[in-house]
Amino acid sequence: MAQISNSTGLAAGTKTRTVQASEAAQPTIAKQVPTTARTVWGSELTSRAPKTLAKKVQILAGARSAFYKLGFEGASVDEIARSSGVSKATLYNHYEDKTAVFRAIMEEDCEEHARQIFAFEDEVASTDITVSLDRVAHRFIALILSPFAQNMYRVVTAEALRFPALAESFCKSGPDLVKKRLIEILEPAIERGELVIDDIEMAAEQFLQLCKTGPMHKSAFQDTQNVSEAQIARAANGAVRVFMSAYGSKS
Repeated sequence: MAQISNSTGLAAGTKTRTVQASEAAQPTIAKQVPTTARTVWGSELTSRAPKTLAKKVQILAGARSAFYKLGFEGASVDEIARSSGVSKATLYNHYEDKTAVFRAIMEEDCEEHARQIFAFEDEVASTDITVSLDRVAHRFIALILSPFAQNMYRVVTAEALRFPALAESFCKSGPDLVKKRLIEILEPAIERGELVIDDIEMAAEQFLQLCKTGPMHKSAFQDTQNVSEAQIARAANGAVRVFMSAYGSKS
C-alpha cells in the first residue's frame, strides 16, 4: 500500500495512481511478522507465546483472502482453513467460529488504519486545527478509496441483513472509531477558541461526510484506478474549507 507520509497523506510521485491506504509508521513489533498479516496489537503481543501469535496471524491473513474473494457467507470454515494453511481443529482452537475470525479482522485492521489517519508527527498539526483537519481529510479519503476499505465495506454491506451483528461490529470498529478519534482533536481546538461547536458529534459526522464528496461515488462503483492526487486534494480542501466556514471562530 502507498505510504501516507506527507501532509496530503499520499506518497509523492505520479499525478494519477491507484489510491491505497497507508502502511506507514507501524510499530517496530509489527514488522516482526508479515505486513500483509496485520499483527495482533495490544496485550496479546506480550502475553501470548510467539508460536501462538504467529499461528493466529497466519489464520487472519488467510481468512482475509477468503472473505474478500468469496464474501462472508461464501467463505466456509473449510475454505478459511485451506487459505490459512491450517487444519480446522487449529482454526477452532483460536476462534469460536468464522464470525469471530471476521470480527477480529475488522477490529485489528480498522484500529490500525484509524491510528494512521490521526498520527501527527509534529507540534503544528496538533495545535493548528486547520492543519490537523487537512491531514485527516487527505488520509481519510485515501483510506476510503483503498482496496482494504472497499473490500471490507462491500463484504459487510452484502451480509448486513442476514448478519446484523457483523454490521454492528463494523460500525463500532470503523466509522464510530474514526468519529471518536476526530472528536478527540476537535475538543482541544474548541478549548483553544479555534472552533465554536455546540454538537460535536454532529460536527464530526459532517466533516467525514464532506470528505466523501466526489471520491466516494467513484469508490461505490469500483472506479478508483484513475483518481488523481489533484482530485483528492480538491475534495479534502473543500471539506476543510466548508467545515471551518461553519464552525471556525469568527473572532
